[in-house]
Amino acid sequence: MNVGHPNAADLPANGTLFTTPWKSIHYACAQVPANAKIYISYGTYRPVSAGGFEATFPIVVNQNGVKLIGLPDAQGNLPVLTANGVPSPFPLDTSVVLFQGPGPGLQTNNAFRWLEIDNTFYQHHSSDQLRCLTANGVDRIDISDCRFTEGYWGVWVENPSSTLPATITIQRCEASGFGPYNQVGNDVGHAAIVINGKAVTHATINDCLIFGNHDGIEGGKSGNLSAMLTITACEVFDNENGIEAFDNALTVTNCHVHDNFAQPPPGGLAPQMTTGIALRGSGSLLLRNNVIERNAAGVLIAGNTTGPGPYDLGTLASPGRNTIQSVTNANPDPNARTGVAVSQLGASVSAIGNTWVPLRQGADSGGSYSTFVVPSCSSAPCGIPNAPTCTTGYAGNNPSACSAFDVVAQFPINEHANWALGQNATIVVK
Repeated sequence: MNVGHPNAADLPANGTLFTTPWKSIHYACAQVPANAKIYISYGTYRPVSAGGFEATFPIVVNQNGVKLIGLPDAQGNLPVLTANGVPSPFPLDTSVVLFQGPGPGLQTNNAFRWLEIDNTFYQHHSSDQLRCLTANGVDRIDISDCRFTEGYWGVWVENPSSTLPATITIQRCEASGFGPYNQVGNDVGHAAIVINGKAVTHATINDCLIFGNHDGIEGGKSGNLSAMLTITACEVFDNENGIEAFDNALTVTNCHVHDNFAQPPPGGLAPQMTTGIALRGSGSLLLRNNVIERNAAGVLIAGNTTGPGPYDLGTLASPGRNTIQSVTNANPDPNARTGVAVSQLGASVSAIGNTWVPLRQGADSGGSYSTFVVPSCSSAPCGIPNAPTCTTGYAGNNPSACSAFDVVAQFPINEHANWALGQNATIVVK
């Protein structure tokens, strides 16, 4: 299909030749059989307007194996799907593109490649549930080489099946401008990429650029928890929260996660404590070969219950080889507070074989620990130089106890820590 071709028309006789293409994506999706590939030539594709508003949201793909594949121009510019810049009257949970399975486990092998969704108008809509691309009830989808810009939610993947395996792949994509960014004073969600799924879901996000969002990547929303979420070779930066998982089995490897923090709210109040990588709830965490630097809290482990874990930032058998530095001594940043914050009650964290801020909390001049250090505490704050008196009201999971998050939120400028612990928490470093 080709919106700019002189012979383009939404007619049944069109669509099989490049010389007589279809004109609109929604029409093409309604015509093709299962396992079809819809090639979309470079151009700007807008929903058909009727009465001053979009009449064709969402563009629905509800056949097995249908793949939307863009054809960039000679300069590599992607075909653009745009919301057309005016408010939509449609229901709250709508999308520019919707891959909709007819039932759990019944739709598979879909793809969305070499396309851009520029969703600027959603940023100004009264609803906060509108999305660029939604995959609902899809057991296998590949989203690759795409760009998503502006709005409340970017890519939202949800698999309602509780028994059938789902494989979600997002690779070589860019997502920015989802939020709204710099929303201070609360954490209401809104993210560039959201992965929901049961324990049988395995989502991989690889080689992506995620920046300038309220949250970069979120796992386990809407009560569909425990998906396996693997993030590799991504750069996640300039978000309020970089990567935030809820009850997931979260693995992050070979990523650069940096400069994720909230801006201070009006009135001189302290900024909300946000994170580079956070595991909230009862999931597990594995970090290897990452650079995690200049975040408000580089890594946060928090939740209302202990376990199941493990919380593995490096072991003797498999050193972490992560660089976890809130700041460098030469360039202190008041927005960055701690490398690792463990505010989950009783959590035990292994963080062996990493590089920390030199000469802080027993680290040597190279940012390493030459011998085992096993800090723990029966009542926080502990192990933190000049820690302020703890108060509640931040992210502590026990109102009567002081959490590490409470402590690091109150650090004065330049009072950074490699690690901060909540009540009965333990971290092993070497």
